[in-house]
Amino acid sequence: MKVLLYRARACRQRLLEEAQQQQVAASASRRRTISETALRKLQHVPLHYREVIELAYLQHLSDQEIAAHLRLPLGTVKTRLARGVYYLLTMSSHSNKGSETNWNKEECMEE
Repeated sequence: MKVLLYRARACRQRLLEEAQQQQVAASASRRRTISETALRKLQHVPLHYREVIELAYLQHLSDQEIAAHLRLPLGTVKTRLARGVYYLLTMSSHSNKGSETNWNKEECMEE
């Protein structure tokens, strides 16, 4: 009887592990697709915003590390990151409406 319980547990555990691996693979595939889309849109972001976004989201640097790397004040890095992300979001919402370039430039002006 104990052998049957052990085998059932082992089988259930193996099935759970396979299901988790499939979920991880599907999630990675979705992230890769999102990343490719984001990279295409990122090419339209002004350089001073794009470089901060790339360092933060692609190279996973902290705000302090980005500030040191670019030799900028920490507040400038945070502002550029926020405005760059806002630019991407507004560009995405306008592209869904068919007008990618109709975003409010004054809201994203460089300090």
